Formats: sequence, C-alpha cells, structure tokens
Amino acid sequence: MHSRWCIYLVSVLVLICIALLFSTHYTKYTLPTILSTNVTSVHKLIVRPSGLRFFDLIIGVGDSPVNGEKVSVHYVHYYAAPGENVTTENYGVLGKEYDSTRALGRDAFEFTLGLRRVPKGMSEAVKSMKVGGRRIAIVPPELGYGDRRVGVVVPHATLIYDLELLEVAGLDRKLMETTEDSLDEDSDEV
Repeated sequence: MHSRWCIYLVSVLVLICIALLFSTHYTKYTLPTILSTNVTSVHKLIVRPSGLRFFDLIIGVGDSPVNGEKVSVHYVHYYAAPGENVTTENYGVLGKEYDSTRALGRDAFEFTLGLRRVPKGMSEAVKSMKVGGRRIAIVPPELGYGDRRVGVVVPHATLIYDLELLEVAGLDRKLMETTEDSLDEDSDEV
C-alpha cells in the first residue's frame, strides 16, 4: 500500500512539472516588446552631434571597434516614414521591420567599419559599442539612406536598428592597404 501511494505521488508531481513546463509563457524580446516598458528611465538616451540617438540595453565588455576593424553584428532593421515624429516612446510602434539577421537560419552580418558599406548611422552606432553589447539606435535620414529608396524603405525615412555586437575581428590590413583613401574619416568622431 505504501509503494502505491509513493508511485501515485511521484506521478502527480511529474504531471504537474510537465504542465508547468508547457504552460510557461516565454517573452520574445523584440523591439516593440522592449519598448513597451519605460526603458528610457532605465537606459540613458544618448544624442550625438550628428543627430544619431541611441541607448544601450546591454553595455558589453572590452574595447570599442575602430575604423578598419571587421565587426560581426546581429540586427533587426526598422524604418519610419518621413513625417512620423519618432521618439523614444513611440518608435517601437512606428517602426516597420524590413530586415533581420535574427530571423531563423540567418548568419550574423559582417562588415568593416569606415568603408561606407552600411549606412553611416549604423557604422557610427556600432563604433561606440562593446562586444556583447546590445543597442537601440535611431538614425536620421541624413545618416541613413537620405533621399534614396532602398528596397521597401522610402526616401527620407528614419532608420531604427536593434544592434548586438558579437565580435570584433581586428584590422583587415590587406583591405586597409587597398582602400585607405576610401575610409570614412568623418565617422572617427563617435
């Protein structure tokens, strides 16, 4: 009789554990989810002279990358149409997602800082990050695509990035020798 009671009790505990495991709701941390809380009271909004605005969700560790270093990032890219007043309170709602390396099966995006292969605002935002850091950046049109239409992004759109710096691979010396003149010198000031 005692063993039956133990088996019954263990069975009930196992069922409860299984029920709890499958009923737990996991929060997916997307830009709108993060911004539905008052993050500006926790994370300081930085406004650069260039017009770039950002705040860090995670600071990261180590040194920040410099021009000529290859970086690896995950990003979710949003845009807001011209005329939409993008603020720290509403850009999670206004932003329309159009690209993401966090999508299933996507590799991190790699680029060399200062070679103008990404919008200037993205490069500027990454340059002051540390490895492991995560940042939300609001890029004004003049640091983004300007008056050009790029894919679904309309001209004069404000770009919004959810960035995570995964790795800094160091200077690409061979690339630097062949492209020194094309480095973006304006982006040295971060």
